[in-house]
Amino acid sequence: MPERRATTERLGAFSDGVFTVAITIMVLELKPPEHPNFAALLPLWPTALSYVVSYYFIAIVWLNHHHLFRFFPHVTPRLIWINFVHLFMVSLVPFSTAWVADTKLAAVPVFVYAAVFVLVNLAYIPFEWHALASASVEEISARTRRFAKARSSVTLGTFIVAMLVSLKSPSLGFGLICCALLVYLQPELPGVGSEDVGKVPCFTATARARNYREVINGIVVATRSALTGSDRPVPRAGTAAQETFVRRAVTSAHARALRREMDRR
Repeated sequence: MPERRATTERLGAFSDGVFTVAITIMVLELKPPEHPNFAALLPLWPTALSYVVSYYFIAIVWLNHHHLFRFFPHVTPRLIWINFVHLFMVSLVPFSTAWVADTKLAAVPVFVYAAVFVLVNLAYIPFEWHALASASVEEISARTRRFAKARSSVTLGTFIVAMLVSLKSPSLGFGLICCALLVYLQPELPGVGSEDVGKVPCFTATARARNYREVINGIVVATRSALTGSDRPVPRAGTAAQETFVRRAVTSAHARALRREMDRR
């Protein structure tokens, strides 16, 4: 009996749940001001800023996670553990976000905040490379793969620089984190070349033409048998005689169906 491989739906649903819980924890950290005026909102700016950046970060991580997950044909133990490590790092984001908000962007909390982003990126890189290895050349070209890996390396380097800079200038380090997130706005990488798949459209067109002739030939055989009962040889696939026969046969069948419908009425 052949072994049945597990699909990725359950692992994807579990991952979505972890992302949802992380965002929910951050929402619960949002406390309303004590006084009913606009001035009471001003002291909450660190909370609002850290929440927006962290929400944006988790949204980008989920977007790229969702984009790459479709390239896995089935679940493997390696994929499960890579995904679990990645989700574990993401689960640390609410903690660092709350610390940054409570301390109003102090040096050490921003350092830890950037360090969490570094850990998430370090866990994301193996996940991304595993997905790229599972994708076919028709889906992702070689140039796109190189670009994706370079993008991950540049983002990781920016997070590391932000982590070190935050010890001297927390605001600058926090700004570098925001700049690094802009790189991952679009996971699809449109416009990146496909030089190694340039011949695929020709092959696909040829295959489609061949399949079209085979389908037409099958229609001719089935229609002749059903409508005429004739044993005459079928015209060669793709010829004008065959196309004429198909049009006449389909028209005749359509006319008979209409007559039967009118008789029933």
